[in-house]
Amino acid sequence: MLSPRLAKSIGVSLIGAVLAIGLATPAAAAASTAYNVKEIYLELPRAENPEVCWNKEIKLASGTYKWGLVEYDVPQTTHPTVDVYLAAGTYKWTYCIDPVVSYNKLTSTLQSTSKPNLPVAKIEAYHAYFEGWWTIGSYLDPAF
Repeated sequence: MLSPRLAKSIGVSLIGAVLAIGLATPAAAAASTAYNVKEIYLELPRAENPEVCWNKEIKLASGTYKWGLVEYDVPQTTHPTVDVYLAAGTYKWTYCIDPVVSYNKLTSTLQSTSKPNLPVAKIEAYHAYFEGWWTIGSYLDPAF
């Protein structure tokens, strides 16, 4: 049988261990896929239509990302994806649709704003859209 003093000491130690386990910081979760998308009304592509662009600022950890273009309204459409290594920092992430006769030129760029001497990363594709509402843009999927 334990002495009352020893039992109290063990009880306090167990409570301390349970609290320490309960307050431990959980392991960091994997980074989430980021999107730069917009719902936009597109007319039939004509060379005289203006280029449409949007951008956002994003903070990224250093690592390799899968970068690609997305269209939520046409799931069977595939566009190029690239694996790109990006240094940690803040980036201006731009997506543009440039109408050309009978198709659109799609461009996504990443420009470091924290390290402006780094080159601009760019991916492009071409696609013919029907007139109407589209949800389109690009994504960055961390591979770490």
